[in-house]
Amino acid sequence: MNKYFITLIFIILVTISGCGTKEIELERERSSGLPIASNQETEFTKQELMKLEEVLLEIGDAPKEIISVHPISIKKVNNGLQVTALLQNGFSESIQNLSGNVKLLVAGEIVSSKDFSLKKEEFGVLESGQSKPWNFLFPEVQLGDKADISDFSLAVGFSYDIQ
Repeated sequence: MNKYFITLIFIILVTISGCGTKEIELERERSSGLPIASNQETEFTKQELMKLEEVLLEIGDAPKEIISVHPISIKKVNNGLQVTALLQNGFSESIQNLSGNVKLLVAGEIVSSKDFSLKKEEFGVLESGQSKPWNFLFPEVQLGDKADISDFSLAVGFSYDIQ
């Protein structure tokens, strides 16, 4: 197995307007056949998975020859923040064992940074052209009382193995 290192910095300024409040029909069947996979399915409700599928329809196929990260939602959890992001594999090969650093920006300012390791045993393999949702937890984030967390983005640097 070859070890490839690539540093991709994505500063995706995303203003989520109504993302968490948009009504989604729970009765709608997941019928599009989109390449969404999740090893965290027990942590995602049917409604959240349907929202991810809806977002994937909006963003389309993964850009070629990169791993793209699309922040989907953010919510307060205890003293921290949880960000759900959709990871897309634009390579022609499957990848596994992703690791690196992710920075959380709110209103353009870094409010938290953490190293992450998505081992094959927990994250699985991200097949070519496939997308997977993942929750990143940022504990103990210090925000001002008037901070608008809906104006958030991620900056991510990766390394990974090609399967």
